[in-house]
Amino acid sequence: MWDYFLATGESSARELFEKSVMTLRANLHCYDIGFCRSTNSQETRMPMVASPFYHQLHIVQLHIMHRLTGESIFAQFADRWERYSHSRSKRTRAVCYKGAFKLCYY
Repeated sequence: MWDYFLATGESSARELFEKSVMTLRANLHCYDIGFCRSTNSQETRMPMVASPFYHQLHIVQLHIMHRLTGESIFAQFADRWERYSHSRSKRTRAVCYKGAFKLCYY
């Protein structure tokens, strides 16, 4: 939406981007399971853990959201999730959790 707003200057695109930021800000905590970023799948009891690739992608996206909006919550979550990536115990926990998830749902 932000890129579309920049390209067109349409105020409705900016408003939609701002509403999206508010929604993400209000719900970001739902995606943090304490050792990894989850996809927060609503179809299962256990949240699905993001793959290492997507975990890193989400960190980059949060840093970009911080730069675009100046909202500190995005930087805080990016830093937290980055610490998860560097913690051997949290990475091990994520792998074990993902294995358990696959056993239960696949």
